[in-house]
Amino acid sequence: MIRKLSTDELAARPDYVQFFKGLTVGEGGMASIASEGVGRQSLKGRLKLAAAAAKMQIKFRRSDKATVVFEVIGRDGAG
Repeated sequence: MIRKLSTDELAARPDYVQFFKGLTVGEGGMASIASEGVGRQSLKGRLKLAAAAAKMQIKFRRSDKATVVFEVIGRDGAG
């Protein structure tokens, strides 16, 4: 299957973008730094890019050093 990608989608990891597209406001997720193989700040950056590509706004929650926890707080263009 071939499909057109937006500039935001090109910058983000497609698997992350698909994950965000399946979420609704109020839902969230948790990512393990060890399983993603990158540092905490890099992982947050990837998640921010993917959220933007999925037209979502996220907020990071406090978590331990081994995980990144986030919540979807809005959709771009909603409201």
